[in-house]
Formats: sequence, structure tokens, C-alpha cells
Amino acid sequence: MTTAEDVKAFLQSLGTTHEEVAEKLRAAGVKGYRISAGNCPVARLVKRQFPDLFDFSISRTGFTIHEPNPEEGCWSIRTPLDEYSAVGRFIAAFDTMLTSNYADLAETEV
Repeated sequence: MTTAEDVKAFLQSLGTTHEEVAEKLRAAGVKGYRISAGNCPVARLVKRQFPDLFDFSISRTGFTIHEPNPEEGCWSIRTPLDEYSAVGRFIAAFDTMLTSNYADLAETEV
């Protein structure tokens, strides 16, 4: 079972700058939606890397692993991230709607 520490180590492996994170996402062929914690490029890459995750969402300040619980419905584990980490900076830049930051990694609405 994937742990928060597994996800955190994977996120750190994506690079030390937001540009390195973007390059890893491009190399993986991942795109996603802006301002979508569960469907941004980083979330989609994490879900691909760890297919056993029930659900996953991420923001510039942390990520949440959601797991089903037959007795209680669902439970979540929130893990903080340094918002100045490479992944945090990438998400902040990607979600900025006033610029074309990483437009090649953004899905467009249909």
C-alpha cells in the first residue's frame, strides 16, 4: 500500500526547480487541468505512479490521500508540502490563469 512518505519521496524526485518538474511532466506525457487538485498534471502523474491509490489531490501547500473505509465511508490523510518546494512552485505557476505558464501541460475544456 502506498504511503504518504512514498508519495512525498516521489514528488521530491521530480526535481529541484519548477522547470525541472515541468520537464519531467512533459517527458511523461502528462497533462492536466489548472486549479484542479485531483486532475492537475502532478496529481495525474502521482496516480499513474501509484495506481493503488484510491484517490489523490495536491495543492502547492500539501497533498491528500483519500482511502475508502467500509465502516466509515472514506478517510483522508493530509500531508503538508513546503509551498516553496519545486512541486509547490510548479503548481502555483501552473494555476496562474493570467499567464500562459506551462500552457503545453494544460488540458483545455471541451
